[in-house]
Amino acid sequence: MPKHDSIHVNRRTQLAQLMPEQSVSLLYSSCVKIRNQDAAYAFRVDSSFWYLTGFDEPDSWLVIAKKTNEFVTAIYVPHKEEAKERWDGRRLGVEAAEKLGCTYAYANTELGDHLAAWLEHKQIIYSLPHQNQATRQVRPYLGAADRGDQYPQEWKNLGSLVYQMRWIKDATELATMRHAASINSLAHIQCMRQCAPGRFEYQLEAAHRYESLQHGALHQAYAPIVATGANACVLHYITNTKQLKDGDLVLIDAGCEYDYYASDITRTFPVNGKFTAIQRDLYELVLLAQQHAINACRPGNTWVDIHAAARKRLTMGLLDMKLLTGSYAECEETNALDAYYMHKTGHWLGLDVHDPSSYRNGRQAVTLEAGVVLTVEPGLYFDPKPQVPERVRGIGIRIEDDVLITDGEPEILTVAAPKLPDDMSEIIGCETGRRTGG
Repeated sequence: MPKHDSIHVNRRTQLAQLMPEQSVSLLYSSCVKIRNQDAAYAFRVDSSFWYLTGFDEPDSWLVIAKKTNEFVTAIYVPHKEEAKERWDGRRLGVEAAEKLGCTYAYANTELGDHLAAWLEHKQIIYSLPHQNQATRQVRPYLGAADRGDQYPQEWKNLGSLVYQMRWIKDATELATMRHAASINSLAHIQCMRQCAPGRFEYQLEAAHRYESLQHGALHQAYAPIVATGANACVLHYITNTKQLKDGDLVLIDAGCEYDYYASDITRTFPVNGKFTAIQRDLYELVLLAQQHAINACRPGNTWVDIHAAARKRLTMGLLDMKLLTGSYAECEETNALDAYYMHKTGHWLGLDVHDPSSYRNGRQAVTLEAGVVLTVEPGLYFDPKPQVPERVRGIGIRIEDDVLITDGEPEILTVAAPKLPDDMSEIIGCETGRRTGG
């Protein structure tokens, strides 16, 4: 169902203000995608379309057309068809779509007939590169040599405008993201409670999905990673079929989506509830690196500063543990840490788990502002290879939280998910018959 209110009207107005004169933006809601044969995946609306409309039906379109200082908006939605609705569910329909607050509402079958009029005497057309349907719609008009004075001669990426808007979250978005983060925290706690030697990775995935659904988070924001033992050294491991072994760690990187907003948490903990000495030393090093990185999450800093803070602590710690050699300066010069830490320390978070706002303005990293949400997720990964010291071989650790930039101290949205070793040990396996500390 649509969630029309003044927020979406205001967002469309803001986008129109960012658009130059004599331009048009065309945005598609996305289509139903086939999984196999005639079985479809659950529909997921395009994030930017939802951001601007609060409407989530497939095969819908948003047009924003700007002349000089004036603009109009049009929403194109599927017809109401009783026979089709009996099979696939109710549709809003054109008449009710007028309540979405656009200037005009039409059936989506009319877009093709209307498009020439929307593009006439416009200079620029905006759409999103990943929306092939929009590209096919505008291609016949774009740069037509025989009609150059009539239709746009220039295409631009709509993301350059709308992603800039999505980067700073408003109060409504932050409330939704806090709720998503709190549900995700409960789901990770449930994974800890369900963990025990002999269980399988997919059973912990099931625990996360179940707990998320119990609290109204109907979808995962991405394919969950449940990686035990050396599987944790594969950054995007999603097979989730291995049996949990006594003495191993398990890394769970999973996030639920609530009202289309993502959460993203990673926790790493011992299958049996007790860290070995080397596991704990490495875990506490990653935790220290994360704490330093979170402390750098302040207005005026950049994501580069956050990454540098984490790398510095990890490098110094591995030097102390004799897992890196030479001086700190030498390690920095040769990027020695890359052998064990090969990804960035975080990413923007919002309607997408990797929210698409830019990380750079030209060559300069963008400066953090209050209202930005990002993940902070340092890690260490010691592949089970002969060149890796035996005492750490096959250990993978990552700790990830969702952090809001404020005018003061950073706010950890996922603070309810335990990550101190002793706190986790009190929970791990408590629903599988394992006694705490046993």
